[in-house]
Amino acid sequence: MRTSYKTPGIVLRRYPLGEADTIVHLITPELGKVEAVAKGARRIKSRLLAVTQPFVYGEYLLFPGRSLDKMSQGAIITAYRRLREDLDYFAICSYCAELVDRLLPVAEPAPGVFALLKELFDYLHSAPKSELSLVNALALFRIILVQRIGYQIDFTRCLYCGRIADLEFFSIKQGGPLCKSCSGQDETALSVRPAVCQALAKLPSLGWPKLGILKLETYLPEIEKLLDDFYLYHLEIEPRSTEFLYSLRS
Repeated sequence: MRTSYKTPGIVLRRYPLGEADTIVHLITPELGKVEAVAKGARRIKSRLLAVTQPFVYGEYLLFPGRSLDKMSQGAIITAYRRLREDLDYFAICSYCAELVDRLLPVAEPAPGVFALLKELFDYLHSAPKSELSLVNALALFRIILVQRIGYQIDFTRCLYCGRIADLEFFSIKQGGPLCKSCSGQDETALSVRPAVCQALAKLPSLGWPKLGILKLETYLPEIEKLLDDFYLYHLEIEPRSTEFLYSLRS
């Protein structure tokens, strides 16, 4: 049994324990999610205070424990300070970090999920807000996340006849669109404008650098309901940070 280990990781969540300690949840590239106690991390002079802030990407030295590992040291690789200081960034990153934290079990490797979260943070941190598409970034993250944890969601063609036109419905149960002729196959399917499925089908192929090409704001209520319902139905998850995220748009 190893006595200690080093790993890079991103802080997903932190919450207090006792008077001065902090419990930290990290997502790592090789070890999956790690939960650890950082002794004294809430003290102003603690060397662990800065490395346990939300969204920090760092290198950590940990010691295995029975229920929680123990964080001994940490060094910041990227602080992602902007993601904590800007309210819009903070809301998006809190939501996405909560999704990852709640969907991943401890110690189950998920390198694709780690890479996805880091790509999101890098994108938001890369340029002035005026040059970024926050709506598109959130939609892209949510679509790719469900795919990387093993769920099928597609927007390209009708699930039953294969048509790529007139996709006016989306089956939450089956994770794909239905054309008008096949809509009776799922009476609970959401009614959506065909342009919604067209845009969401194109989004992953653009990747982060070209996200701004698409203008999803016009379809935002439909996109958010579609993805919210999919997460709730298949993953049984409704993040606590959803209300805060959506409140910033009202």
